[in-house]
Amino acid sequence: MHVVAAAEARLAQLGYTLLMASTREDARREQELLTLLRERRVDGAILCFGEETHPDLAQSLERLDTPVVVLDRQAPAGTDSVMVDHRAGTHAAARYLIGLGHRRIGLLTAAGHLRPGLERVAGMQKAYEESGLDFAHCSIRPECRTSNEAYAATLAMLDSPEPPTAILAPGSQALSGTLRAIRDRGLNIPRDISLISFGDTEIAQSNEPPITTIRWDLTALGQQAVDLLLHRIDGRIGSDVRSIHIPTEIILRQSCAAPLLAAKDTL
Repeated sequence: MHVVAAAEARLAQLGYTLLMASTREDARREQELLTLLRERRVDGAILCFGEETHPDLAQSLERLDTPVVVLDRQAPAGTDSVMVDHRAGTHAAARYLIGLGHRRIGLLTAAGHLRPGLERVAGMQKAYEESGLDFAHCSIRPECRTSNEAYAATLAMLDSPEPPTAILAPGSQALSGTLRAIRDRGLNIPRDISLISFGDTEIAQSNEPPITTIRWDLTALGQQAVDLLLHRIDGRIGSDVRSIHIPTEIILRQSCAAPLLAAKDTL
């Protein structure tokens, strides 16, 4: 909603009206909405797909015959995009945890087949390889969108023979599920397990202790998408495809510490 609000505000300043629709990650619904946009002859579209690999996606965008900016998804060839640098953020967070002594790190992603999830896995793998660690010690659980899905995935991690000593989890609803699972297993953050969330949500900020987060500028994400789209509509940029990356940063709070075994080894 922060992204939508930023986009709407920027469009309103320039006399445009924002029409918003959700596909609920239904590929058929996405195709229906693309058809509707073509029939309504909109000036431009900012799209965030629930399925990047749909075989008809590129052709549907061509038939749309209007400027398009893809938001934080792998864009088809020839399409402008604005994307969050999830790989760099995850890489930095994993390096931070490894520096604290963690070797078994759990990674929960909202959707393992979409760009954000794939980039986060790639960032984690890079951090392991740079540190000379076996990436097999990283436990990855995709499809953790809801609180219940994250709860079940976190419990499965914690109940495994070699549970992680640190977890990276999506923010908002999924983060609440991870926190509930940690509480239900009687674990203390950060004494027993360290935790980092993707996105600086209210849950991360208000939790006790506050959760270290990988943060990016949601307002900039919406504004950059609008600006790129309007530049394309007005013909202010050439034929070259533009791809803008929104940087990430680590906000350190009180949810991470050295794992217990590593801490004991230093005594």
